Amino acid sequence: MKERKCLILNSLNSTKILYIVFLLLSLAFLNICYAEPFSTGERLEYKIYASGFSVGHQTIEVYGTEKVNGRNVWVIKGRSRTSPFLSIFYRLDDKWEVFMDKGTLLPIIVKKDVLEGKRKDYLIYKIDQDRKLVVISNRSGKKIKEIKYKYKLFDLFSLIYYFRSRPEMFGSDFVFDFLEEKSVRTVHFKKDKDLDEIIPTISRRKPVKAISITQIGGIGINIIVSRDQIRLPLKMVVPSKLPGNKKLNVIFSIHKFFPGDLDLKVPSYYKSIIVR
Repeated sequence: MKERKCLILNSLNSTKILYIVFLLLSLAFLNICYAEPFSTGERLEYKIYASGFSVGHQTIEVYGTEKVNGRNVWVIKGRSRTSPFLSIFYRLDDKWEVFMDKGTLLPIIVKKDVLEGKRKDYLIYKIDQDRKLVVISNRSGKKIKEIKYKYKLFDLFSLIYYFRSRPEMFGSDFVFDFLEEKSVRTVHFKKDKDLDEIIPTISRRKPVKAISITQIGGIGINIIVSRDQIRLPLKMVVPSKLPGNKKLNVIFSIHKFFPGDLDLKVPSYYKSIIVR
């Protein structure tokens, strides 16, 4: 009987040990699977082209993490500027600050500091993704407008990081609400196709394996993202309407990539744009 009890105890101990090992391995596996393809310190720099001419610069930076209203958030900062020459005629210098919930990657606060020509503005968007409500206020906190929406709400920056983390969501028609300056618009995006894309700053001869994500209807925004594990946004094409029913494609093409504290291995073909 004593031997039988010992065997049972030993069996239980072995079972517990195996369970703990399995649990630890599972947690480690989850951490690997859900490691974000970006990190604090990541900075993406783009050159902006129109009709083949360089007209400006765009930067997007993962500034870090912090707590906002008790929630852990990613802080993403961005800036769009016209080139010095173009600024003589028309100056654009827009700055964004986006606070994304770390768990859902949905934006909960967006701040925009707008300078376009002679127009200046500063807008704060407080977003309640559960109640589907965005409240727009000015710098002093005075409420300008409340807008109800139907789907998940994104600005352009949070949309890019959401896709990088959850590309499977774009396998079919992905419907969401897009935050514009003082309005919200429902848009549809879809993974268009896999393709080999020449990105001149990476290589003029060897294409990068990429994914094309295209807006269905609307103006037809197209985003090209690499097919590797960091899913780097390589290029964005934003059609702009001109007088006389004409259209001009504004192209954002990656120029420099600062990986920051990224845990994932950066593919070697990015060496020409990497800055450490």
